[in-house]
Amino acid sequence: MPHIATVSPAEASGELAETYGQIQAVLGGVPASLQLTSLSPLLTRNQWEFIGYYIGHPTLSGPLIAFLRFCVSREFQCDYCIGFNGGLLVNRYGWTADQLAAAKRDIDAAPLSEKEKALVRYAVDAVRSAGRVERAELDSLRQLGWSDRDILDALMHAARNMSADIVINAFGLEEETAL
Repeated sequence: MPHIATVSPAEASGELAETYGQIQAVLGGVPASLQLTSLSPLLTRNQWEFIGYYIGHPTLSGPLIAFLRFCVSREFQCDYCIGFNGGLLVNRYGWTADQLAAAKRDIDAAPLSEKEKALVRYAVDAVRSAGRVERAELDSLRQLGWSDRDILDALMHAARNMSADIVINAFGLEEETAL
């Protein structure tokens, strides 16, 4: 139970109920992390639209995005997000527990392409170092075939995940298995 009040899907009305309905239609439920913003229905809708953009992303795969969040959350010690995204990787994307454990220790062990692992490393390094990265890193990602939009989208997702980790930790959200 978080340290602030939240509105459950059963209690929701108006705009929040509409957003929860969209979330449930896609995910089969409303994760506690999305309920955490429920006191501000606009924030909940905004967060859901942001997530929806990545669910349908044309070049950043679901496993890449979930692993990116997993790695960022590991950096910022957000147990909720580590567990949730680890659950997604295993339950939705077919990673084994051994693959997840190995990837937790070393990004290079993740069952992703070298191109995808390079993008994850870049985004994690950028949030860890407050955005201070070298132009050569961007050129290296471009040489691997990533567009500037892909690089921007990955870094924006990593940065927003970092801010979500802060909020989730601050309000004491407990671990949850991915839907």
